[in-house]
Amino acid sequence: GGALLTAALLAAVLLTAALLAAALQGPALLAAALLEAALLAAAALAESGDVAAVFNVGTGTGASVWDVMGTVADVVGRDIGAVAVERRPGDPPELVASVDRISGELGWSASRDLRDMVSSAYDARR
Repeated sequence: GGALLTAALLAAVLLTAALLAAALQGPALLAAALLEAALLAAAALAESGDVAAVFNVGTGTGASVWDVMGTVADVVGRDIGAVAVERRPGDPPELVASVDRISGELGWSASRDLRDMVSSAYDARR
């Protein structure tokens, strides 16, 4: 029915996006993680018929801009010249997506951390 078609289209779109990221020398680990989650979500959508289901993909822990910049500097082996500025009006102090639903309903959890993702992206660009 419609749910199966929607799930199949979702899987095809996400698979295409992951393959495109890989083909463009994008972060292979990120593409693999998103693909794995997308396939599980597509299967769940096909089974349940809940075409409006939303699953956050991530680790469930936050990383500040300084965490990311520090990790990038560590991975590339040099200072990257990050400069602290005031937060823009309206910027929230913290945003962390809940991964409870994807973990509870699909049994998926992130198997890579920030350093893995930054290293993968850096390796792909070298």
